[in-house]
Amino acid sequence: MRRLEPGRAQDVKYHGRDDQRSEEQLKRRRESLRLTEEEVLTLRRDLDYSRKAVWETLANGVVNSYRTKLRKIEDARRALEKKFVEAVENLRLRSEELETSMVEVEVSRFKCLEFKFLAAALQEHVSELEEVCRRARGP
Repeated sequence: MRRLEPGRAQDVKYHGRDDQRSEEQLKRRRESLRLTEEEVLTLRRDLDYSRKAVWETLANGVVNSYRTKLRKIEDARRALEKKFVEAVENLRLRSEELETSMVEVEVSRFKCLEFKFLAAALQEHVSELEEVCRRARGP
């Protein structure tokens, strides 16, 4: 074995203290590293949660946007349906009016023919009466 020199013994003691300090520093650094790792894990969980929250917020925003658009489209569809129903009702009324007018035209034509027939009969009767009057006055 080696023999320790008097100066070397102090070095060994000194190195022993250094080893103790180094071990304490190592323990502190390991504890600090462990705490940092926990903090990193916590931050990662928070980041994941925040990402999920952002995606949910975006998704909700998109859904709300589409709901708003859908509501507007449905309102427009209802308005168009109402206009369509009104147009169909107006068409039905116009059709009834046209049918009534066509009946009135036929009645008017019939009356016109009747008046023409009566006017012709009256004219014939007038002609007969004029003939009777001429004969009665003499030549």
